[in-house]
Amino acid sequence: MPSDQLHGGVVDEDKARESSLIKEIAFLTESSAPVEEILDAYEHLARHYAGRDQMGKAEAMHLRSLDAAKRAYGDNHPAVAHIFIELAFVNYSRSDFERAKLYLQPALVIQEAEYGRVSDQAAFVIHKLGRVHEALGERDLAEEHYRRSLTIYRNTYNEDDSQMIIARNDLSRIQKAKA
Repeated sequence: MPSDQLHGGVVDEDKARESSLIKEIAFLTESSAPVEEILDAYEHLARHYAGRDQMGKAEAMHLRSLDAAKRAYGDNHPAVAHIFIELAFVNYSRSDFERAKLYLQPALVIQEAEYGRVSDQAAFVIHKLGRVHEALGERDLAEEHYRRSLTIYRNTYNEDDSQMIIARNDLSRIQKAKA
């Protein structure tokens, strides 16, 4: 049996899902649906693309979502920060670490302004900045970010929380690499 016949059902399902998500965005946009629903639809389509390693398309959907969020909420809203974080993940997965950093930096400013410097939202972004610095070979900055995120996590999470464990492991790894 030819490979395209064997996997044709999966391809057809993927195309149908993509088409359905695109139609949903068009419908929501044309019907003046609440912006939250439109942003969710963009995110679903972006994650659909990312799950198929179509990062250019995923980034394009996140950028459309970012534009919609900024128009609805302004530049400094947590929804904008969330999209910046999603854009950073897309670029990190493409090994474009500098660009990932450029998206995480304003996300951190927004999260700290909205939730405070000692918040799990800020710690999450700080931790991801540590990962970016580590990927760029900036071990001292990575360690600084891992330490800072771990300190904040200690104030917001239980010791056995997964974020605490991940941050501790990352800090340990970077310390061993520096030794």
